Amino acid sequence: MNPLIHIPTDAAADVRHASWTMDALVIDLLTGAESADACAQQLHVMARGFATPLHRHTNEDELFHLIEGELTLFGEDGESTLRAGESAFLPRGRAHAFTVRSQRAQLLVTITPAGFDRFFHAVGEAAPERDLPPAGLGTLGPEALGAILAEYGVAVEGPPQVAS
Repeated sequence: MNPLIHIPTDAAADVRHASWTMDALVIDLLTGAESADACAQQLHVMARGFATPLHRHTNEDELFHLIEGELTLFGEDGESTLRAGESAFLPRGRAHAFTVRSQRAQLLVTITPAGFDRFFHAVGEAAPERDLPPAGLGTLGPEALGAILAEYGVAVEGPPQVAS
């Protein structure tokens, strides 16, 4: 491992590390391979209505920092709104989900330890451009998604949530 890893400000310029995954653009800023699996960091770009199923990670914590837009976060303690400039810590073992409420959202996701970052490339495809993918690209059914997530230590516990 390098003692110092430079993470460029303009991640969109790095063509090697981006995928279209389930209606989102995912850009790797720091991979597990680059950090000896200590952590990974990705930029997720999503459109209004993008939603994750309610799920629980057994292997990693996630730190969200919303750069642009608005999300509704759902967890075991209820729901909350995350706005541009705000962050949320999602500890392993706690069920959570989110839905994009704004026209577009850019979410910086830090995963520690790394490993789950590989999921996005396993189910996605290389992004030929730095924009949202065509609608419905690579959509997986609930059973297929749940089976792949299980390989990464993530249990799906329910469908995407709707804000109250």
